[in-house]
Amino acid sequence: MDNPQYKGVEGCKWRFYLITYDYSDKILRDIRQKDKPAGLLDDQDEYEVWVKSWAEIFDAAEKKLLFFQRQLNYEATDARVTLHLRESYSRFIPEGLAEGQGSDETLAG
Repeated sequence: MDNPQYKGVEGCKWRFYLITYDYSDKILRDIRQKDKPAGLLDDQDEYEVWVKSWAEIFDAAEKKLLFFQRQLNYEATDARVTLHLRESYSRFIPEGLAEGQGSDETLAG
């Protein structure tokens, strides 16, 4: 960490990750301290050192994926897109098209 290439860049903080399959007891105590985020081994002005296991990385990725899947559980059908365009941008759509086919279609689909 004393390498000059990592020092002196204003507004820049390096983040290093050490990835492992398992922790020693010593490292586990160091990265599970009260009032510190889990995994943070060292926090200095110019850098942070994080220690994570592959299981933690995959678990976090899976949780993010599930969150986005739930939030984005939306199917953009032609009827939904058409309705959204008509409701949001009707002032830009010529009168003949703004009230054209499909305005009474249901959104189930």
